Amino acid sequence: MPVSWANPFINKWKPFTASKAPRICSVPYRILSANKNCWSSTKDGSLAVDQVPDHHGSESKEAPELHCNRRRWLLLASGSAALAEADAKEAAAQQLGSLLQEPTIKETRSLKAYNTTISTGIQAVRTPSINRGLATEDAVRTNLHMQGLIPPGRTDLQCEIDRAHAALSKCCSPLEKYQAVMTLKETNGDCFYGLMTQHLNDYLPVIYTPTVGEACQQWSSLLARPQGLYISISDLGQVTNILSNWPEDEVKVAILTDGERILGLGDLGCNGMGIPVGKAAVHTAAGGIHPRYTLPITLDVGCNRKSIREDPFYIGLRQERVRGEKYYQLVEEVVESLRQRYGPSLVIHWEDFAASNGFSLLSKYRERGYATFNDDIQATAAVTLGALMGAQRLPGVPPLRQQTFLFFGAGQANLGAAQLLVRALADEGVSEEDAKRQIWLMDSQGIVHDGRKGRPLTPQKATFARSRADAGLAEQVGKDLSRAVWLVKPATLIGAAAQGGAFSENIVRALKQVTQETYGGDARPAVFALSNPVEEAECTAQQAYDWTDGAAVFASGIALGCVAAGATEVTDSMMLAAARGISHKLTAEELQRESVLPRIERLRCSFSLAAADAHL
Repeated sequence: MPVSWANPFINKWKPFTASKAPRICSVPYRILSANKNCWSSTKDGSLAVDQVPDHHGSESKEAPELHCNRRRWLLLASGSAALAEADAKEAAAQQLGSLLQEPTIKETRSLKAYNTTISTGIQAVRTPSINRGLATEDAVRTNLHMQGLIPPGRTDLQCEIDRAHAALSKCCSPLEKYQAVMTLKETNGDCFYGLMTQHLNDYLPVIYTPTVGEACQQWSSLLARPQGLYISISDLGQVTNILSNWPEDEVKVAILTDGERILGLGDLGCNGMGIPVGKAAVHTAAGGIHPRYTLPITLDVGCNRKSIREDPFYIGLRQERVRGEKYYQLVEEVVESLRQRYGPSLVIHWEDFAASNGFSLLSKYRERGYATFNDDIQATAAVTLGALMGAQRLPGVPPLRQQTFLFFGAGQANLGAAQLLVRALADEGVSEEDAKRQIWLMDSQGIVHDGRKGRPLTPQKATFARSRADAGLAEQVGKDLSRAVWLVKPATLIGAAAQGGAFSENIVRALKQVTQETYGGDARPAVFALSNPVEEAECTAQQAYDWTDGAAVFASGIALGCVAAGATEVTDSMMLAAARGISHKLTAEELQRESVLPRIERLRCSFSLAAADAHL
């Protein structure tokens, strides 16, 4: 967070013009010296500060030793921890060196209206990578001039985590809890990520779906502290300069959205920033990636929803979306500028783009060999396939190679899952042609087939279009999902159409009946309702169980994905390996409870295994 943003006397957000916006200190997180000699390893592998510089940059000869038992973040790279063990002093120093630097005297003194000492202390208190509340060490309080800015009490970090958890339990609504959690994230990073690690099951639905959907809808009026980077279509030709304002010099994953297809909510424009911000938090809480290695970005090219553009509080450009060449020029400039600053191993994570742009951008940059993946197309597919593989381990569920699959909705999520499913079936010895025949797609116009009139099929849909021989069946189905279930006779029904309640009781009961008629009386259907937020889900788990008398195997939407940090490309083989890794991590207890995915609180170990299996 640049100092100009963090300082309430300077930051007035919108009133600044481009020419008047202050560039006071581009590296606010860097308070301590970058001198590696300041750091040494302790026997337990934690880091100790031998000498802490004062605010003028000189060494304090009598600074007490400070044990910095900060959480040691794991970075998924080649299936191993990126931070070295206790005997790798230099590697640890390099990882933390750039994070703990001091602003130059010139940068600090450019805050002309403020005393340098006060400015440094305020910066430290408002910097989440330094402030630990009452757990802030004495040496840090002294040398960064934080005395009096933090209450005099002393606790450990666990007490701060417990305090935050107790305070959050008093919130009256999910959105109120979201605001409180994100405020914690921007003020006390260690406490926030400790809270996420210990209570992931409680807070994952808060920092991401379903609560993040409501947060995005109200983003312009939440008074949120600025997070992430906004790059607009007006910034063409200036993207490199804008990226230089981001304070971190080491970014491993950039999460990009243009806000056009936010969850199942449609075009939210700049209000979609909650998605990359939330996904960055998920990458850390569930994936173990250090928070400073993530960069959330929103590309503002306009918004086609008039009600949002006319909202007096709207934070984005008040214009319709820019399409075509100019749009792709901006994306190109952003991608190349990111790679120029952060290197070719930077992972570009596309999030909530419309299908037309999502597929084309993914294809374009994968063909160049860039490390890039689309969460909606690939990561959701990996988790969906992992759930299908997990379901196979439950009694009564037919093997994948024997099943027929009906995908309700033919957008990015279901098309990506269908593509990865074909790869999985091929690995089991099924030909690609036969694998595609096991898959039926149904969109807003009905069964996807070659003979359908109207709008031409996209290349992705055409891959799974039924032949003209199935045109008669498709005409009988029309747009009726119930008829599709009776005629197609699937064992697995997968919904990602963002049509809340689409899987009615009649449809789910029909699925159970056709599954048992086709595969035997003990066969069990699988119902995957992947749409989010919750109100857009095709049905609930309870409904699926009730309507099948407990026979259904159910999975809801989780799009956490597999982060390929350090990889030079993200391949389908990696995603397939991730799916296998997820299913293999199911424990006997989870299978007994008929879970098809590992528990949320075990997501970190699951994705670590997935990354290792993918040989990243």
